Amino acid sequence: MKKIGLLILYLITSSIAIAYENADKWETHLSYSNTNRVCVTENKVFAIASNHLYSISKEDKLLEIHTKLDGFSENEVTEIQYSKERKCLIIVYTNSNIDILESDGTIYNIPDLYQKQISVNKTVHQITIDKEYAYLATGFGIVVVNLKKKEIANTYIIGPDATKVPVYGITIDEEYIYALSSDYIYKAKKENTNLLDYNNWQENKIPLNTSKNCNSLYKFSNSLFTIKSDSIVYMYNNGWKDFYTSAKHAKLSFSDDKMFISAASNGLICYNNNLSEEYIKAIYSLDATYENNTFWIASSDCVSFYDNNGNIERFKTSGPALSNAQTLKFSGDRMYIMNGRGSKTDRGYKTPYISFYKDKKWTTYTPTQLGMYDFIDYAYDVTSVVTDPKDKSHYYFSTFGEGVFEVKNDKIIAIHNHATTNNQIKTANEGNFHYNRCDGLNIDSYGNIYVAMSSVNNPITLLSPSIGWKNLEHKDTYRTEWAHKFIFTSKFRALLSTRSSSEIYFWHDNKTPTDPSDDKVVRYTALYWLDKDGKSISPTYLSDAQEDKNGTIWIGTDMGPILLQDPSKIFTSNDYRCTRVKINRDDDSGLADYLLDGETVFAIEVDYGNRKWLGTANSGLYLVSEDGTETLAHFTKDNSPLSSNNISDLELNPHTGELFIATPEGVFSYHTDSTEPVKEATKETVYAYPNPVRPEFSGDVIIGGLEDNSLVWITDISGNLIFKGRTVGGSLSWN
Repeated sequence: MKKIGLLILYLITSSIAIAYENADKWETHLSYSNTNRVCVTENKVFAIASNHLYSISKEDKLLEIHTKLDGFSENEVTEIQYSKERKCLIIVYTNSNIDILESDGTIYNIPDLYQKQISVNKTVHQITIDKEYAYLATGFGIVVVNLKKKEIANTYIIGPDATKVPVYGITIDEEYIYALSSDYIYKAKKENTNLLDYNNWQENKIPLNTSKNCNSLYKFSNSLFTIKSDSIVYMYNNGWKDFYTSAKHAKLSFSDDKMFISAASNGLICYNNNLSEEYIKAIYSLDATYENNTFWIASSDCVSFYDNNGNIERFKTSGPALSNAQTLKFSGDRMYIMNGRGSKTDRGYKTPYISFYKDKKWTTYTPTQLGMYDFIDYAYDVTSVVTDPKDKSHYYFSTFGEGVFEVKNDKIIAIHNHATTNNQIKTANEGNFHYNRCDGLNIDSYGNIYVAMSSVNNPITLLSPSIGWKNLEHKDTYRTEWAHKFIFTSKFRALLSTRSSSEIYFWHDNKTPTDPSDDKVVRYTALYWLDKDGKSISPTYLSDAQEDKNGTIWIGTDMGPILLQDPSKIFTSNDYRCTRVKINRDDDSGLADYLLDGETVFAIEVDYGNRKWLGTANSGLYLVSEDGTETLAHFTKDNSPLSSNNISDLELNPHTGELFIATPEGVFSYHTDSTEPVKEATKETVYAYPNPVRPEFSGDVIIGGLEDNSLVWITDISGNLIFKGRTVGGSLSWN
């Protein structure tokens, strides 16, 4: 799609070509689980689901998602509206950026509202179209967009004495513009009136009859309609009255001289111009529109097509259940995403979906589908998952409160908590089934499954194939409030304690993992860390840790990455010191800066070329060289499809080299040139993708299934050398 940017502040139209570097390597994995808005255009029906945009073609019913990869300015959409006169769709994003999508696919961006530095809420609550203008109800007033010129035409500040008041809805008739605020409906004549003068909005304002804020405003059958926040529909015609009070959710829409109330599980209710109820459609409805005897209905998990003959079609796009994934884990042959805890130090009471990506498709199981309520009254906050290496259909997942669930063929077969394990899994509140705070599931080479527990003494428990559940009671009782993750190396084990206590608990099991009596134990507390220059380092918390191919442990902290080189010396040295990566400045000062000094590193992933992928809280995603001294790539929301610079987790698919990236606004993936190497390359293991490479293809060709650091020659049909290079892990990328 073409994209045109307009810088209205200078009244100059400038063309902006958005071309993300290596765009063909990116994929979006956004959630479309809650469809709550539909809008009919000339050729398509657009819908918003979980703040993401997709459409259905009227002609062939093909479904299409719309993201930054398609030239749109953002991924997170808050409102859409169609102009029949201009034949364009106006799209407003959650950050107040604005796009206009023309019928030929051209996208125009109007960034003025997004870029405007003002200390008020810029949220757009409703869009109303009148001729060639779109009126935006915002958190501070009314913004008018000229759809023909693709620019912001005016801003109306309508409060008393020109104060900025939130506008929650706008409706327009032949004579007046009506604006819904917290306490009044402001009203002004739209012709021959200086609407920039707040006084012209004050004379005819209508007091609201409710102490709670209302949202949205419409004019129908000579009456005004608005909806109270608890879903009571009010009507005003020389006085207020309750019009509809029977729903927990209600949304108004209008078409073909009819008014519709989408009332969730109470169905879709239709009223004619006399405000008489014509019928009720028994279908779950959060929004609806009507055209040519056909309904298009936002039905939460899909868009429903419903004609007058009773025919129903449902349209649903693939995606994970979660928009704000906190944790990723490739286990078995699935990439799992988990919603995790709430804050850094407490639970979030998030629905315990099991959502995973396999064979280019997302699958989600709800608690009911898993059979969870056969074992416990409720559960929340899935934190980790691990798969039985001998049986991919057999896996476990932990929750931050209800312990560990065991699953076979995507059905829960057992729950493991303090009661079912004879207190080998511990509860932080004696006898309470909702304080089994578990995380960090991992499996060792013996097949032992480890679980980390928070707010209890001796927070490490394992499930042994031979003896069952066993709590590791080391000689010195150890307690951590927020145990998070295990690190397994060839020489020792480590438990990363994050968030509050900021320490790592190292133990060497002497090859007797179920017998803690002979273990060597060291608590390495961040409050006392020294680097090799003798400088004190005191990170507030530790977010992630990974061992690289050289045996160095990279730790993500709020002071950047910190390295533990030759960490087995921790067991023998009284003066073990960590290191930080120094990067020489590009001047003659002889000074150096630490890698990402002062930046919070939430996630670390080591690829098969021993390069490090670093996900940060504020600066996006970095790829650095093996020793960290060279930045090979840096992706942010400005130069990639990412919705956010806050990267909460990273996980590499070892078979495909696809790096999955979790952010608070959704999951993304980037096809790296690093895959797991094979022990011995043969004709059966080696592959090229795509194959064949067609003339129109412009991306990278991946040659995979090779041994680590293999030398690859690429020649033409005559044997002339075209390219030569070495693999990163088991694959090589050639452009």
